[in-house]
Amino acid sequence: MLRKLSVKNFRLLRDVTIDVEPGKPIVLIGPNGSGKSSVIQVLDLLSRWAGAGFVAGCHAFDGFWSLMTSAPDVEETRIDLDIEFSPNDPILHYGMGACSPGRITQEILEKRPSPGVVPNALVDRQAGNLVLWNERRQVFEDQAISLHELSFESVRQVASYPSLAGLQSALSSIRIYDGFLTTPLWTRSPQEGKFSPFDGGVLSMEPHIDRRGLALVNALYFIKENEDEHAWNELLYALRSEFPFVDRLEFPPEHTGGRISLQFRDKRYPSTRFSGHQMSEGMATYLCLLAAILSPEPTMALAFDEPDRHLHPSALRRIVYLLERASEHTAVFVTTHSDRFLDYLSDPAGSIRICEPTAEGVKLRMLNREALDEWREHYSLQELRAQGHLDPANADDPLS
Repeated sequence: MLRKLSVKNFRLLRDVTIDVEPGKPIVLIGPNGSGKSSVIQVLDLLSRWAGAGFVAGCHAFDGFWSLMTSAPDVEETRIDLDIEFSPNDPILHYGMGACSPGRITQEILEKRPSPGVVPNALVDRQAGNLVLWNERRQVFEDQAISLHELSFESVRQVASYPSLAGLQSALSSIRIYDGFLTTPLWTRSPQEGKFSPFDGGVLSMEPHIDRRGLALVNALYFIKENEDEHAWNELLYALRSEFPFVDRLEFPPEHTGGRISLQFRDKRYPSTRFSGHQMSEGMATYLCLLAAILSPEPTMALAFDEPDRHLHPSALRRIVYLLERASEHTAVFVTTHSDRFLDYLSDPAGSIRICEPTAEGVKLRMLNREALDEWREHYSLQELRAQGHLDPANADDPLS
């Protein structure tokens, strides 16, 4: 689980640190252009680095130069994070720095047993010189490394460097969801793609849906066939709670070999089996969110960009509850403009981060718990926001 994220000179984020507390999703609010999505992009970039490599990951963002804060005094972008694999394990700290046009200047990986205890260095890199702690042989080793490769790209000996391999695995497990392709096909122009989460697919055990909701059929099938039936039963319960006419989900084979589709039974029409394509946009979005949140596949962090789109308030309340519960074992990041989403949080003071653009870059501001608890006895967060109390420009807000 990601426990801390620190970013310097990444787009609008000049110097930002986010501490993650189990059970409290990080909910980023603020006007358009205030840096909310930049936080999500940092996580996205880390995931791409781990999966495709440093160069390919930066290329997805139009090159490293586009990621650096555009300011004359900026020479390096830096990202630091603390990862907790279990409460009994030491914190794994990773930090890296890079400069334009895409050269890695520094990396460090160390185990931090507890505050005040000297960390155990595992990786120390300065430009092209890499010093590694071989955990199997218990010795330090020197190695040359490309300025365009991260340490876990170059070093592949898992048995000798398990912590480095664990770092790559943790980063590659990050999942980003920034808008599902649930727009009805009949509303799309010929120039638009006709892809949909409900397209059938070759049967395979996909552990989770992709960022746009594709592979939903296989992801749902994975949850259903997983050894732990709890996630599937909870998914069906959550779906029926908002759409009580749903009897069950089915995965019949298609005419072409090896492919399955997603269909559902409607209690009102027991003799008819409906295609997933016949779900409303709100129902389709809700099902995609359930599949993303309830996937039994472990992940270091989940990030959602405005998951409230298309959802009825009742469905949104349940999604907030599920996100809070998921945040007990994985870091959850959410951007939202929805006042209802904020009102459904069980601990808004612990979750909300107000993104405040300033001349020195974006600042993240938390709410004053004592003041907020007192005000919430009389006002909802929606009412407080309407009065300007959650406005990033109001730095003198008594709730800050």
